[in-house]
Amino acid sequence: MKGPLLIPPLSIQSYLVTYNELTRELPPLICQLRSPYTLDLSNNNLTGTISPCLSNLSDSLLVLDLKDNNFQGPIPHSYKKGNKLKMIDFSGNKLQGKVPRSLVSCTELGILDLSHNLTEDTFPFWLGDLTKLQVLILRSNKFYGAIESPKIKLGFPNLRIIDLSHNGFIGNLLAKYFQNLIARSLASCTELGILDLSHDLTEDTFPFWLGDITKLQVLILRSNKFYGAIESPKIKLEFPNLRIIDLSHNGFIGNLLAKYFQNLIAMKFFDVNKATYMYAPIEIPLNISLPWISIYYFNMNITNKGVNTDYKWILNIFTAIDLSRNKFEGEIPKFFGNLKGFKFSTVPTMTLVVESHHAWET
Repeated sequence: MKGPLLIPPLSIQSYLVTYNELTRELPPLICQLRSPYTLDLSNNNLTGTISPCLSNLSDSLLVLDLKDNNFQGPIPHSYKKGNKLKMIDFSGNKLQGKVPRSLVSCTELGILDLSHNLTEDTFPFWLGDLTKLQVLILRSNKFYGAIESPKIKLGFPNLRIIDLSHNGFIGNLLAKYFQNLIARSLASCTELGILDLSHDLTEDTFPFWLGDITKLQVLILRSNKFYGAIESPKIKLEFPNLRIIDLSHNGFIGNLLAKYFQNLIAMKFFDVNKATYMYAPIEIPLNISLPWISIYYFNMNITNKGVNTDYKWILNIFTAIDLSRNKFEGEIPKFFGNLKGFKFSTVPTMTLVVESHHAWET
């Protein structure tokens, strides 16, 4: 389908026109839909601003997906109290300005994806009040400042996926905010499978307390200002399901303590016959015949032998450790040779003593 968006019968409940070649601005009549519960116009070439009147549909609208278009201007900012929105995806546009505070009225919201826009704001800590939020993706915007709010407790009790990478966040990765997630007995951060904070300006020591997130498979802290030794003598580091860890381009120092990596059980064993892509299914009940299920495939960017590669999908048998561009010293721990699922390591800037029966790229 090409050209402008056609207006369906105003009584339609689900309007999905995705992966077409729609152009021009949204026609005003789109806001006259009477009681839609799904509006999905993603992956087109629609332009102009996102009409504020779309928020007037939130009395009935459950899913609003406008990703991968060419929308500009601000994020719609008038969301009524008591609205029913469960998913908002505005990613892959050119939206500017701040994250509207009225989003806190979307108490049913399970997915919020604002990635790959031009949003310029501090971390919207007040989103922590959205107790049903499972996915928060702010990747590749112009967010800045420290992730902190000293007067307000950060909630996010059911968060499963958070991506803050490729922004301008600074300061410490405050444990008190993320430990609040870990400490909960619900399926909150204990369900977290991937944490990507790469390419920010986070300045902190290694967040050893993340080891309590037993389902964490991918941890990427590349290109920040992390510093100090990777050690915590009073706390046992686990990471039992970690398959990929990227700590490159930071300021870590000291020895690589074997005891912190010996628990990487997932890297020691793999079964090719059970290979699949890493993903997190997010099911949003819509109070209709079928739920809305979004499949979030884990993705990452990693360097091997000087080649930078984007992985849009990651096999669950793929394993990697990147410790390059730090100031580690001493011997490479022998246990690395026991990681059967191990694909590659990158440790080019370490001061190393390598024993002859191990082959390492340095």
